[in-house]
Amino acid sequence: MKLYDIHTHIVFGVDDGSRSIEESIEMIKQYIDSGFSGIIATSHYDKGRYLATKDKVLNGVEKIKEELERHNIDFEIYPGNEIQIDTDTIKDINDGKVMRLNDSRYVLCELPFLSKPNYAESLFYEMQLNGWVPIIAHAERYSYVQEDPDYLLPFIKSGCLVQMNLSSLNRPDSRDVSYKLLERNMVHLLGTDAHQSKWRSPEVKEEIEKIKTIISEEKFELLLSTNPRKVIDNKKISSDYNEIRQEKKDNLKSNKKDRKWFKFW
Repeated sequence: MKLYDIHTHIVFGVDDGSRSIEESIEMIKQYIDSGFSGIIATSHYDKGRYLATKDKVLNGVEKIKEELERHNIDFEIYPGNEIQIDTDTIKDINDGKVMRLNDSRYVLCELPFLSKPNYAESLFYEMQLNGWVPIIAHAERYSYVQEDPDYLLPFIKSGCLVQMNLSSLNRPDSRDVSYKLLERNMVHLLGTDAHQSKWRSPEVKEEIEKIKTIISEEKFELLLSTNPRKVIDNKKISSDYNEIRQEKKDNLKSNKKDRKWFKFW
């Protein structure tokens, strides 16, 4: 089984991800050690912080490919962006400032962490009119999703997809909601959101072993192999809204330490 990651910050010198070509190669070695065969480079396009434009990403990916070839490392890397959404997002994509994932129908969208974006529903609807599919990046990290996972339901119903970070299973602020989203079948893609070789690195063997105890082998393959490959190849992924489980009210009141999780799907 080949594993793919659609959310990485591997391109060096453009955001808070890799700081050098040497670090990018070291990160790829960590990916390979963790069992991955390929990734999409999703540098931040965030007008408040980093403007990793399409040209910068493409240039960075080509340099990494050249270095991989020089070192005789067999690893797939594709271009993309993690886009901090705003009211100009569609225009920015159409103007060529920012990229869809591997120039596919899929758009990796980062939402504000603390406040609900009131324009998200209309923005995602307009994206879909363009034939694009929004992927909500690390949905479990948003405070309003942590408070109410049902926030995501209208988006999933409309065809949007949800990506979750593997590392969130170990984060105190997002662990509980991560399990909830998995339990309720509200996750379509797992990723690393790797930034550097030491800080938020692609060394995720521990997290992968942990996720294997939580979800079934079939689900594991879907979230880390089948669906990511479909993103790369621009193939349709169903949001499976009808397979979402309703929240169990008794679970809402249970203590996190006492909650017993079972293997989902």
